[in-house]
Amino acid sequence: MRFAELSPFPLISAYLRREFLRSFFLCLSLFLGIALLVDFFDRLNEFVKYAAPASTILRYFLFKAPLLLTQAAPAAALTGALLSLGLLSRHQEILALKTCGLSPWQIARPLLLSASVLSAGVWGWNEAVVPYSFHKSRYINTVEIKKKPFKGLFNERGFWYHGEQVFYHVEHFDSHTNTLLGLTIYTLDDHFQVHSLIEASQAYWQGGW
Repeated sequence: MRFAELSPFPLISAYLRREFLRSFFLCLSLFLGIALLVDFFDRLNEFVKYAAPASTILRYFLFKAPLLLTQAAPAAALTGALLSLGLLSRHQEILALKTCGLSPWQIARPLLLSASVLSAGVWGWNEAVVPYSFHKSRYINTVEIKKKPFKGLFNERGFWYHGEQVFYHVEHFDSHTNTLLGLTIYTLDDHFQVHSLIEASQAYWQGGW
């Protein structure tokens, strides 16, 4: 079923959807730019201290951007919805739509459906792109900028370990049974792109994992 068929006013639905998406991407670009600027000035002394090349700094922020996009998307969706509705109301378009017989639900439905699609897209982006790009940015910051060895990283989502052309992510380690829980293995090719992905609910130590 096509999106337009969900509404008796397909042209109006398409217009409302377009206005929402325009506001969403405008807000997303604005929030991303602000986040990058804040991160840049927060790390400026560090870049100067380690004499980081401009190309390395640029690569760091390129790989950091997917995470910032994910973090900014919910606020951008909310702000975009409010902005698009505000502009429609300012130009009396909301009143015109009500005069044509559209209920508040029919006006809001294209925005809600678009937001649902965006949420699914952000979820897929967060699962497929962010883990690799985030830890690539950490690798650049640790190894290429600070000139330090890069191995593992603990955070609130578990433990990351960087081996030879491979990333390991473990959600939890049970020291009593030597068991890894929620293991994900990202194998990289020579161009540092994800070549394969292996997931296991558990891994046991029996002379090796």
